[in-house]
Amino acid sequence: MIRFRLGQSWKHEGAEGEPSDAISLELDGVDLLAGAKDEPLTRAVPAVVDALCALGLGGERVAQVSLTEAELELCLMRRESSHDVELSVVSLGRAAKLLRGPLTLDLLELAQAAARCGEALLRDVRERSPELARTSRLQQLQTQARKLSTLEHPKPLPLVDPGAWSHLEQARPGALGFRLEDSSARLLSWSRRSAAPLPPLLVTGELSAEDGRVEKGLPVLMVLEASRKASTLGENEQVALGPSLASSPAEVFSLGLKLCVALATRNPALALNPYLEALSERCREGLAALRQPTPPELPLKRGAKKARAVGKRLTGPGALRRLRFAVRWEKETPGLEGEGELRLAAKGPMVVTAHAAMAFHTDGRVLYRRVEAGGLNVSDDGRALVTNKGRLLFFAGASKEATWLRDYDGPPLHGPIYRKGSGLLISLANRGVACFSEATGAEQWRVDPARAQAGHVGVHGERVLLATDTGSLLGLDLSSGVTRFRIRASLPFTAAPVAGGRRLVALLSRGERTALIAADLASGTLQWSKELTLERPAAPALYRNRVLLAGRRGGKTWLSAFSRTGEQQWERALPLEGSQLFVLALTHGALVQDSRGAAAVVSSDGQIDWVLGTAGADLPHRVGPACARGVVVLAGETVRAVDPRSGRLLAEVKVGPALTALAADRQLNLYLLMENGLLRALKLAAQLSVV
Repeated sequence: MIRFRLGQSWKHEGAEGEPSDAISLELDGVDLLAGAKDEPLTRAVPAVVDALCALGLGGERVAQVSLTEAELELCLMRRESSHDVELSVVSLGRAAKLLRGPLTLDLLELAQAAARCGEALLRDVRERSPELARTSRLQQLQTQARKLSTLEHPKPLPLVDPGAWSHLEQARPGALGFRLEDSSARLLSWSRRSAAPLPPLLVTGELSAEDGRVEKGLPVLMVLEASRKASTLGENEQVALGPSLASSPAEVFSLGLKLCVALATRNPALALNPYLEALSERCREGLAALRQPTPPELPLKRGAKKARAVGKRLTGPGALRRLRFAVRWEKETPGLEGEGELRLAAKGPMVVTAHAAMAFHTDGRVLYRRVEAGGLNVSDDGRALVTNKGRLLFFAGASKEATWLRDYDGPPLHGPIYRKGSGLLISLANRGVACFSEATGAEQWRVDPARAQAGHVGVHGERVLLATDTGSLLGLDLSSGVTRFRIRASLPFTAAPVAGGRRLVALLSRGERTALIAADLASGTLQWSKELTLERPAAPALYRNRVLLAGRRGGKTWLSAFSRTGEQQWERALPLEGSQLFVLALTHGALVQDSRGAAAVVSSDGQIDWVLGTAGADLPHRVGPACARGVVVLAGETVRAVDPRSGRLLAEVKVGPALTALAADRQLNLYLLMENGLLRALKLAAQLSVV
């Protein structure tokens, strides 16, 4: 008898949010998932149901379910021309090994057990939290469970010629050997679009040494675990590959690369399998650290380079387990005094202060360095406006000769330069805005609101938005500076307006009074306004036609969502205690981070997906999170890289309270700017799938 069983203690706990409890798979009364004691049920159960739908209804040969808390992987594979499923339970914790299986189960019986489990969870959730039951994830679970419960004839598998395959690599002095056997075409079940990367790799075989010692088992798991151990040992230490087999780290790394090449000869698409990619990357880095020659790399399938293009999100079950960042270079930057701004230009990072600018290539080379006692302002591509003894000079990039100079006795210039068309747009004394001709330096127009002490500039298409602390929001024409509209309010604007499509959203706040307004970007026609009781609100964020706003009320942090018409759709309390808040819109929800490095992700329907605790005390400087390649980097005394979908901690770097700015580029290189002017560049040293 096959039965999925869910823990019931979550219903008696007072904790809000999604239920977490034990999940077990019982075969004739024996639990196959021992250790899965605290899994998020509203994620684990839908994953099981989806996997069996893929096998029975989708005609897939393999499926995989990840139990993230227990670090278990359920690997399922349909047998050819039958209704049987082969189940293997693999642990990817310390150490990676096969816990159960392979066991042969009836697909229809397993599907019925999963359907009953899904329906039972839905009944429990409806009784405890009807609002949670209405989420898209559980609505889909209801649909999939209903399909499984009526499954009578699984979809036939596509015909595959197994062609019994084996590969033998003889052991020799200073090198380990291995043998692989794949008589059931398991390796051929992987494709670039497959959502189950681990089951195809569970082929049998053995590892061998020159003196005749042999270890039988699953070579991929054995080498994954051995390579993990080897990365933590010295050059002359021994790595255990089994009870009777041990070798040096260099031999283990070489073995890993040869194993990857051998598997890819059976199925070239395996060159893009995330587990093999992680293994080959770890082995290449290990050999490089030991200063050993690297064997040939994995043969790439045609189009693989395009699939691994810069900026692609790191995806795939088991792909994101642990990252490691290593210091690539460190550079001193001039005269920061804790007021430096870190930007990312096309070629690398740029550090800018009121009197200095320094740009670097990603490899650490200094592209240009400019210091001006009178003050300077730069654009992201290196153009600079310099104020010097009543004159205004313009420099292009690293050029030492000014393109033009002119007399200037106006207010000091502030912040970055926005290059729009033939004009240079810049803030006046951090309260107004002016535009100069890039060709001649002539002042094309200027807007300097009376009585304003602080202004926030936003440029959106042909519209310049200027929001001031006197409660005025001006919509200016980019080419002429003509005021197209003016919105007046009784509260000061505290952030630059944001725009999405034809709509702008602006934030006003004073003390506990906070307000949001939405208006037409072209005409300034007010669409709606909403007043709330919030302290220290973060800048609003736009997400899927919603406006998200976070702030403090009653000693708690709250995140609110408003529709296009200004109706409050939901509000959630978040366990964040920092004095400053940041909201970042992601593809699947919104991330809220505080100045202590704690963070929470909230889905589009207002449910809290995960929460990560603090990383130290409040940072004295305002440093927000960054997102690159599907990884979120949280700022704090310990900078942490996190998988935004699961909340899993991938890597961390201790920096202390002196952090003033943080940035991450498309290669997931990190740039950290410290109070003393030190700029640290860290590279992604490893992307591992097994910890």
